[in-house]
Amino acid sequence: MQGPRIGCLGGTFDPVHDGHLTIAEFARSFLCLDEMRLIPVAVPVHRNAPFASIDDRLTMLRLALHDHPGLCVDEREIRSSSPNYTLHTLQSLKSEMPQASLFWVVGEDAFALLPIWHRWQELFDYAHFVVATRLSENIILPDFAVDREAPDHHTSYEQTAGLVFRLPFSPHPASSSAIRAAIADHHAERIQNLLPEPVLSYIAQKNLYLNLS
Repeated sequence: MQGPRIGCLGGTFDPVHDGHLTIAEFARSFLCLDEMRLIPVAVPVHRNAPFASIDDRLTMLRLALHDHPGLCVDEREIRSSSPNYTLHTLQSLKSEMPQASLFWVVGEDAFALLPIWHRWQELFDYAHFVVATRLSENIILPDFAVDREAPDHHTSYEQTAGLVFRLPFSPHPASSSAIRAAIADHHAERIQNLLPEPVLSYIAQKNLYLNLS
């Protein structure tokens, strides 16, 4: 009996925006996933610490997902006291759902840096990787992915981990860093159409991102 198909999208979500939601929904539909989990990181390993607190980022995520029943927040990394390594997250998910097929969604730039991730080769023992590639370009995947690339998502019904899938995706204009900069510069009008309204209201209510120095 085939287990559930679970998508995972990690990030700081500082703040969560429509770009995150769009790619999460597209991946869920494209790969016929039962569920897509957005997994906020507490302290990222390969990037600067988030500006907003853990509680604020978690609240914004919950607000953003209110109208997206196929998406949910997974708090395991935020609640962990240890470094947020993807391998540990996948091991934790797999221990809870041993029959599940896990799909870890990443951008092509992040995927190219996979060899610097903690024990990166073991990641394929627990999940498939879904690489969001630009529709307008013929992206060449890194050498380590060539033998793992699957022609289409139907292959994922035959094995629960170890494959690489392309997710042909049109880049969304939203960017967390640009959104933070616009708020800090008091140009909130620039981001009106880039975040869910409840998230915008929460940011204004809590005066988030006004002092980024």
